Amino acid sequence: VSESELEVLKIIWDKKIATSLDIIYELRQHNWTNNTIRTLIKRLQEKEAIEIIGKKGKVFYYKAKVDKEKFKYLKTQKILISLLFYQLKAKAQVSIE
Repeated sequence: VSESELEVLKIIWDKKIATSLDIIYELRQHNWTNNTIRTLIKRLQEKEAIEIIGKKGKVFYYKAKVDKEKFKYLKTQKILISLLFYQLKAKAQVSIE
């Protein structure tokens, strides 16, 4: 999940259920176009991080499929694994030299 997609996900987590209009309104300070925000929403759907739970007219209702705490945990694990990898890589380079 990119940083921009995470901004969308945070809105949905905070609201529990958010409409596309909610998301666009909350992200207005970024000066992103509506199309950009819709693209971020679509990417999150493709990554199965959010789902459409309803539609009223042209307005979609979204709910997170990924738990906020689980996401934080997995993101932390990914960072720790990356750090460990780079430490091992650095040690291997020192051993070779």
